[in-house]
Amino acid sequence: MMLGSSFSTVLKGVTGYFDRRALISTFFPTLVFWALVLLVLELWDNIGSGLAQTPLTLVAFFVGVVVFSFFMTNFQPALTRMYEGNWPDVPPFSWLYGAYRRNWQRRWLTLESQRDSLGRAEAESRGLLDLLAPLSDQVCQKVTIDEQQGRELDKLLEELGPTLEEIEVDLKVPNASLSAYFRVYSGRALERQFETKYARLAESLSETKAKLQRWVNDCKHKPKLAENEKTGWSQRRCDQLSTCVSRLKVMPNEIEEKRLRKERNFYLYLPPAPDDVMPTRFGNVGRG
Repeated sequence: MMLGSSFSTVLKGVTGYFDRRALISTFFPTLVFWALVLLVLELWDNIGSGLAQTPLTLVAFFVGVVVFSFFMTNFQPALTRMYEGNWPDVPPFSWLYGAYRRNWQRRWLTLESQRDSLGRAEAESRGLLDLLAPLSDQVCQKVTIDEQQGRELDKLLEELGPTLEEIEVDLKVPNASLSAYFRVYSGRALERQFETKYARLAESLSETKAKLQRWVNDCKHKPKLAENEKTGWSQRRCDQLSTCVSRLKVMPNEIEEKRLRKERNFYLYLPPAPDDVMPTRFGNVGRG
């Protein structure tokens, strides 16, 4: 009699955990998952042959599902907090928390640096366009140059050409999602891929723009050419300049579009500030 009463008490306590919410969110998904596992074992070289042939095996299977569901129902809040990155402040969780969080902060800083480099490249390309556009106006001829200054301009345009070409090639490559980067690359590989590329391109544009600005200033202070002195504006030089201007007219907008796409991905997978970074991907998406 006492044994039956104890069994009824335990049964009542166990079934009390499995309300409608627990059945929908835990029990039935668990049942489907483990049933599929058994089905795969049954179909894979008959490894699981005979598993479902005895009533005792079926009872053991359902008991296992109930126990697993019971565990998931009771520990679901704790597991959710673990996935979110809210780990206990005790070893070894505190050690893992610091290591994983530093890794994600390094990724955050790397992507922030790349975004800033894209913004700088965009600004420098617009500045170059502002300097070169007036020079390409062959009708106004706002700047008077001789052959020596023309050769200096040729050298500047030759320096600018490879940089523009490299940017154009990169702009044609579609952006991969940050999800793919985080899944394939480690933090250090991500740094190697992103850290220096646009910083180097932006620096190259900045140096060329500074040289071109000095060249324009020197030309503005040069006295007018004599009537018998040959001008430095040859047709080939004008065509070369017009080609650079045509490329620069579309490049800033394309760089801006690439930067905005990366910003959208950035804020989707990472929080807006490095201090808010969590040690897990799920936690960072939640704070993004």
